[in-house]
Amino acid sequence: MGCARFGVVLAYVGTALILGMTVAWIVLRVRRGLVDVRIDFALLSAIVVLITPVVWFHYYVLLLPTFLALFKPAHTSQRIRWLVLVGYFLFVLDFYWRQIVLLVPSPLVLGFNFYGSLCIWIALLIVASPFQSRATMPASAPAPPAQAEPERAG
Repeated sequence: MGCARFGVVLAYVGTALILGMTVAWIVLRVRRGLVDVRIDFALLSAIVVLITPVVWFHYYVLLLPTFLALFKPAHTSQRIRWLVLVGYFLFVLDFYWRQIVLLVPSPLVLGFNFYGSLCIWIALLIVASPFQSRATMPASAPAPPAQAEPERAG
């Protein structure tokens, strides 16, 4: 009974951390003028799949914007590409969980879709980092608006 309660508490705490970090990331990006609607939408669609307790196979369609946003030429980092490839490989493995659980009798096998979503979410956090300098901003991100000088009365 204690393990079940711990699992429920862990799920709620993990969900709150993921949501809180994602919202904070997006708010920081907006404040620093690093708004890129494609990346922000991809980030939100990734957490939908990540925090939903039951994810059916057709939910993976929500991750297509993340795939398109992460494989743009502006995001050619090897670290990001590996995270995305590992994430999508884990999604493919999730289709075969019945056969894998016969070979490896572990409850961790049932979490392939969660691990894949986590990899995609981490890759998006790296791409959408609000702490990047203007020199390392992706080319698709618009430049921050120029501030006009106030007019002086004569």
